[in-house]
Amino acid sequence: MFEGDSPSDECKSDFEKAERWRIYARAGFDDPGLAKRALKLLVAKGYLSAATDLALILERNDIPLIEREPVSVDDQIQAETPETEDRQLPKIKKNRRGEATTESLLNKELEQLNGMVGLAGVKAQVKQLVDDERVQAMRRSQGLIRTGASSRHLVLTGNPGTGKTTVARILSRIFYLLGTLEEDVFIEVDRGGLVAGFVGKTAEKTGEVIDSALGGVLFIDEAYTLNNDGGGYDDTFGLEAINTLLKAMEDQRDKLVVIVAGYTGKMEHFMDSNPGLRSRFNTTIHFDDYVADDMIAILDGLSRPDDYALDKTALAVAKNVFLQLKESEKGSKELEGNGRFVRNFYGRCQDAHTNRIASMVNEGRHPTKRDLAQITADDVALAAETYGVSGALNFANHDMVLGSGNEPAGDLPLLEPLGIWHGLGIFE
Repeated sequence: MFEGDSPSDECKSDFEKAERWRIYARAGFDDPGLAKRALKLLVAKGYLSAATDLALILERNDIPLIEREPVSVDDQIQAETPETEDRQLPKIKKNRRGEATTESLLNKELEQLNGMVGLAGVKAQVKQLVDDERVQAMRRSQGLIRTGASSRHLVLTGNPGTGKTTVARILSRIFYLLGTLEEDVFIEVDRGGLVAGFVGKTAEKTGEVIDSALGGVLFIDEAYTLNNDGGGYDDTFGLEAINTLLKAMEDQRDKLVVIVAGYTGKMEHFMDSNPGLRSRFNTTIHFDDYVADDMIAILDGLSRPDDYALDKTALAVAKNVFLQLKESEKGSKELEGNGRFVRNFYGRCQDAHTNRIASMVNEGRHPTKRDLAQITADDVALAAETYGVSGALNFANHDMVLGSGNEPAGDLPLLEPLGIWHGLGIFE
């Protein structure tokens, strides 16, 4: 039967909503001709809400799998772009693809940044930084002094997996290409890379790391751990590292850019703990958590280079999973990983796909190329179950399915499996 429509005895079923959805979906996907016939009958008999649902399913899935060559992220970044001459920016040495202008290589870095999912505020701030450095490069070419040098040191705040390290690497490369920094160097450390096990050695260890980064960027992840998790100067070793760092940032300010990153609240405590930190780090870039649509875009982007495809229904199921997780205490903790969580979720979708294909083979069936490439809604639902949430679509929580507008939220019409199909004469 249809929820919200008048039931008939032959259409009743004991299936749960999730099971109804899966059988309903398979009926539409596995035999498009049958589904199209069903659509006509639904319209003829006045089941308009359910007809709308089925029409959208057909629209989402009646699209052939696009053939494409595998492309790695590195290949995309290194792809050839038209060379442009810019006499106001310094040329760099030849790379392995031949001579390229600074401007063309800079554009590649900006393309990588702009290709990242979400991060609108981050991109706007980075654009401002790049514009500032462009102007400084022009001033240098005319023999004018640099202004605002201290603004190059940056604080990146936000939860893990939001792209802080990736953006720091892009900025490092941009600073080098614009001539702000002399070396294409990016040194990444955490507390363990700066602090020694006994008094007197931390300054030496931190100094060695700073020396290795001179001319480039020193990136300190979870920098708040240098200050007892940002809670105060009870940590003698961490204080020694901070003092060594502050001195180098002053003495080597023309040769070193320091970028620190960590959780927003803890980094605020860290910066407030010492006036020297605030005075040297006067630019903060905040990275918001990814919303469900961002996570869907990341999931889709992860699958493409691996020659997997998720149809729109599979992505809708994934979006519903992410929304459910956000609403639960345990799930919200999982989602704090942001992009890292999506990568792990994608891995579980691959596991479910592998198990499904293996079952087909064990049953004597021969998977097609489409079978081998497509991660289905069922695969995503099985991955969701490993996180303790349902993979059933909740139509109130996504914008891919339309209803009549009269149904209660979360209770849009679904087809009862088998019974309604027989009742409409589809299988006759």
